[in-house]
Amino acid sequence: MRVNFGKVGVVLVTALLVLGACRTDTQRVQVRNPGLANRDSARVLGPGDIRIISTDTTIELALIGDTVVTGLAAKARARVRAKTDTAAVTGTGFGATLEKFVKSSVQSALDKELTFPLSSVGDVKFESGKLELFDTAGKRMAMFGGRSSDSTSRGGMFSAADAQAFMAAFRAKKTRPM
Repeated sequence: MRVNFGKVGVVLVTALLVLGACRTDTQRVQVRNPGLANRDSARVLGPGDIRIISTDTTIELALIGDTVVTGLAAKARARVRAKTDTAAVTGTGFGATLEKFVKSSVQSALDKELTFPLSSVGDVKFESGKLELFDTAGKRMAMFGGRSSDSTSRGGMFSAADAQAFMAAFRAKKTRPM
């Protein structure tokens, strides 16, 4: 039995990157009352709702009603989906079965979005391309992975125009009576 660790490795690394977007470090608080929902590709934005996409097209962030929604953007999902195509798995036996399982698990996760109530967010700030959310106690919320200065990742970076529009929508929703 031969296992193609190259393909399995790509899948495992991709899965870790997807899961890493939800991790926290000691300087951040976890998102309160999070949910994991199936992506609604037919969802229409209502009045006051907004959806923005990171500058590297990997992350989507939205305010929909009284909920903050985030997940991988369409281009990122397409790239991961192509790399995790179970039809491309060759061979039989344990290695092929494991590879198909991991790839199908990653593909299933691609159709999920992290959701949490707008009421758990106290403020939103934009600095150096990063859109940061703070909880009601003023602590930075873990959203888009680490913020180490040596990171080459552009995930979680948004254009100034998109960030300003998101912050305006956030403030409008926070000040309106519920």
